Amino acid sequence: MQATDNAQTIAPTPRRRMRATRYELFARNGHLVLRCHSPDAIGGFYNLDIHREPNAIVLRNMRKRGEALANRYRVEFIDTTGDIVMPDIPEPERRKQEETTTDGTSLSAIRHRARRRGLVFSKSRKDGGLYRLAMADGSILLGANFDATLDEVQAFLAAAEEAEKPSAA
Repeated sequence: MQATDNAQTIAPTPRRRMRATRYELFARNGHLVLRCHSPDAIGGFYNLDIHREPNAIVLRNMRKRGEALANRYRVEFIDTTGDIVMPDIPEPERRKQEETTTDGTSLSAIRHRARRRGLVFSKSRKDGGLYRLAMADGSILLGANFDATLDEVQAFLAAAEEAEKPSAA
């Protein structure tokens, strides 16, 4: 006996876009959900996007996306998040303002002047506004116990520069 194959070939199901009847943006259990309602979908809807940690920017972007889709397919857009207050994203920490002397000379400029002269300029770790100026060999010129201010270090460096200038005599 000869075996016959009576199996029929199954035609592939044509893929088509589901018809949207409306788009909806809502909050549920702390999540933001963008949902599309469609009679072609199982259960009558499907979720387009879910954000588990929403903030003001995510809310704005999801709202814009939902409105754009509703306009594109000419259907209704329902937004029930109007009265929800989203936490703002904290701004990044700003850099601290660099310390300056009373005449406006910056800390980095004073450090540069000291290095150019072969000196070591150090800042106290305990007291924020106190400094020491030393020679490269370790002998201390100013602020032995980190008790010199930035203005005193600048005055010392200015006096050292004046002493090095050749006199006009």
